[in-house]
Amino acid sequence: MAYACPLNFKQVDSNVLRISSLIVTISVITYFISSNPFILYFLALDFVVMLFFKNDYSPLYTFAQFVKKTFPDFTQVI
Repeated sequence: MAYACPLNFKQVDSNVLRISSLIVTISVITYFISSNPFILYFLALDFVVMLFFKNDYSPLYTFAQFVKKTFPDFTQVI
């Protein structure tokens, strides 16, 4: 089943979104441990890019696609 993003109503790959969510979660935990505000700035910038521009310009989305292509078995576990 193809899911659509609730903010811009475009079809998205659920496996790529799960990997992106994992990266965001790890980033937030890293922020809590290190208190480095640049992590939050990076996440905010990435979310703005995802919302207002194409997903292909987002660093997290691009990295999640790379992880999906590199480790195809990883998406079966999630």
